[in-house]
Amino acid sequence: MFARKIKKVYKDQGFIGLIKATSRLVREVLLYYILREDFAKIEDFVPRDAEDAFNFISEEFFGVFKPAQKKSEFLELLKIFEKKKPRNIMEIGTARGGKFILLL
Repeated sequence: MFARKIKKVYKDQGFIGLIKATSRLVREVLLYYILREDFAKIEDFVPRDAEDAFNFISEEFFGVFKPAQKKSEFLELLKIFEKKKPRNIMEIGTARGGKFILLL
């Protein structure tokens, strides 16, 4: 099964695409094993405010989950959420997952 997936990536994306996909997989596996115990930090963290949460997720874990958004943009988004109080929020795309973690 794994060999078929490699062949498909190579066929669809070429050699460079295969290298990129492989590096992403290796990074994800390494992150899982390196950071799995540290995820308790996220569960136990209680932010004082939105900026504190943004700083925490940006600076902890070697910046792996740092949101792609600028801090000012993200804090403005949270102000809108606070005002509108949406029942659901949809994240489209997660780059490194920082904003997703912050919205949990």
